[in-house]
Amino acid sequence: MTMLKKDLERQLEELNLKMVTTEEQKKELARSQMSSESEFDKQKALLDQKIEFLEKAMEDSSRREKELVTELKNSKKDFLNQNKEQTQTLEK
Repeated sequence: MTMLKKDLERQLEELNLKMVTTEEQKKELARSQMSSESEFDKQKALLDQKIEFLEKAMEDSSRREKELVTELKNSKKDFLNQNKEQTQTLEK
């Protein structure tokens, strides 16, 4: 009977060690998951900032393009008016 008891105690000890090891692995996986999630959140925040920056840059570029187009039209109009006036002056 003592042999059976010792064998059962040994098995119990092995199971307890296995349980402790499994708990440690579980905790390590949880830490790893949290770290991965944290890194993901960090990368997501950086990409969100980049998107916001690029959208603003695009809006600024579009606004500047419209201003330049308007400026070009006005310059062309002024040039044509000056050219017309010079032509009329020369024809007189």
